Amino acid sequence: MNKLIPFFTFLLPLFIFAQAPQGLNYQAIAWDKNNLPKANQTITVTFNIRTTKIDGTIEYTETQTSTTTEQGYFTLSIGSIRPEDFKKVNWASGPKFLEVIVDGVAAGTTQMMSVPYALYAEKSRTTSEGGPNIAIYAERYPSGVPPHAPEGVSYFWTQRRLSNPAILAADFVGLNGSNLVFSQTGTYLISGSAAGYQTGLHKLCLREVGGNNTVKITGTSEWSLPIQNYSQSTIGVTVRTSILGVLVVTDTNIQYSLDHWLQQYTPTTSGLNTLGSPSSIPGVDEIYAQIMIQKIK
Repeated sequence: MNKLIPFFTFLLPLFIFAQAPQGLNYQAIAWDKNNLPKANQTITVTFNIRTTKIDGTIEYTETQTSTTTEQGYFTLSIGSIRPEDFKKVNWASGPKFLEVIVDGVAAGTTQMMSVPYALYAEKSRTTSEGGPNIAIYAERYPSGVPPHAPEGVSYFWTQRRLSNPAILAADFVGLNGSNLVFSQTGTYLISGSAAGYQTGLHKLCLREVGGNNTVKITGTSEWSLPIQNYSQSTIGVTVRTSILGVLVVTDTNIQYSLDHWLQQYTPTTSGLNTLGSPSSIPGVDEIYAQIMIQKIK
């Protein structure tokens, strides 16, 4: 079963840029093959910065070790191992993609979004207790637990929200049902990601609940391909989508929702499973969504 780990070992990174040549803080939660956080474990993490495209040339690489918290949370500084080589990365040469490998297992490749570096230069702070001033919420539907009732059609969108208690709590945000409620005005860094096992296209956004349901931060679906394009040999593919942006909160009475929309495809290829049906691979998450929130101003 080890070869299946990449399909359900999931990391959601929160990128906090310092001045461009100096380093990049990487924060994430590591999950094991049983859908549990890798608590209090020493892990080995390799970072590859690829240029131009998701499988582009590796422009920088380094390997570090870290010890996770009880929640599986860890933080590392990319560039701290080989600082002189890191300074040589040509950030202006085109899009950059960060490939992460944990304990020898690929954990995904994510585009390093071009949010202004200056916004994070002096805003990445910890609480007075020394812990990360970050809130993390997630939801997951494990194999064999249908997330929705069958609707008898080939294509449709299904809305997902976060409704579980915080994986990592912070005093500036909480949940009212499945909606996010901010108790403090200010500027927040929002990093969200969602995955679906053997699904179709994804959409992910953070929207204001009520009124005209204004979408505040939109996501990308560029790595989410329709499942009908998959061959029998790629049955285990997990597709993902992500968002990264800044939310300015001026009214603490407004609620927000992280919406994860899935387009289900009822496959005809023998051996493929419909989203929400029992999977033949134990422990695989069929749907997963997670959001990290950090107050930066």
